[in-house]
Amino acid sequence: MNNTRNQTGKIRTMYDLRFFRTRLGHAAMVSVAAMVTFIAFQGQAPANPPAPPISGFAQVELA
Repeated sequence: MNNTRNQTGKIRTMYDLRFFRTRLGHAAMVSVAAMVTFIAFQGQAPANPPAPPISGFAQVELA
């Protein structure tokens, strides 16, 4: 568990409301929200790969 003891001996948790009020706490919340959004959009991606391109066009091989 991520607990620390302060000078008075009380146990204080690492991620409390004071942390989330700081700029670092805001950045942490934005980062978590971005990861959750990314995972949600990954679930909507098609499971099968896209169809191959139409082969009626001339293809050029690059060296």
